[in-house]
Formats: sequence, C-alpha cells, structure tokens
Amino acid sequence: MMLVLRVFPALIFPFLLYLLLLAGGPGALASGHGPLFHITMMSGAVVAINAADIVALAIVACLSLDLGSASNTGTTAIVHLCVDAVLAVIYLVLFLLFSAFATAVFLALTAAALLEFMIGGWIMVVSARRDVAYGAGA
Repeated sequence: MMLVLRVFPALIFPFLLYLLLLAGGPGALASGHGPLFHITMMSGAVVAINAADIVALAIVACLSLDLGSASNTGTTAIVHLCVDAVLAVIYLVLFLLFSAFATAVFLALTAAALLEFMIGGWIMVVSARRDVAYGAGA
C-alpha cells in the first residue's frame, strides 16, 4: 500500500477537487463566481474565497509535496516521474479538447503538472549524477 502512495502523484487531488466543484455548474470555477466564504482579517479587510481559489491553493500544496520527494533516485521515484508525465499529458489533452476544462484554474493545474514533471526529472538527474560521482570515488 505504501508503495502505491509513493508512485501516486499528489496533483491528482486538485483534479478530483476540480471535478467535485465542477459538479456545482459550469460557472462554479469561473473567477467571477461568488465566494464560498469570507475571512475577516485583523486589519478589517475581508478576503473572499471562491472555488477557484481553493483549487489553486490545493495545487500549490500538492506540487510542493511532490517536489519535496523528487530527489529520490529509486525505482519508485522513476515510476512516479513516468506517472507525472502521463498525468501532464492527460491534463493538457483535457484542457485543449473539453470546454469544461478550458479555465484559468485548469490551466494552472496543467502548468503545475508539466512543471512537476520537468523539475522532478531535473532534480532526479542531478541527484543521480551526484550518487554516481560518490560511487566512483570522486
């Protein structure tokens, strides 16, 4: 079970949240849609949080979780990187072909998936090069 969780990309959770919020109607994730709740700050300012903001915060949290484990060079990390690539392609296809996914929020999710794949691969290559250099006695 733990092996599945290491291979499973965290960016699937904002996607599931997007689908859940999308069930509220086609305009539920539009930037002009009404707020879900308000937060009153100590200064007296009121922050209005809508569905798009919640998905954006979930994207940032999940992206940082996934990139935090990118320095691993084991087999599960390589499989995770491959799953990240597939997920990025799926998000890109959904964004380009289906109007329900043609929103700024889903564009951010697609960009986060592409960035996770590219940055994760870069970090993994640098880590693997370091491991090989240490193994060679350099």
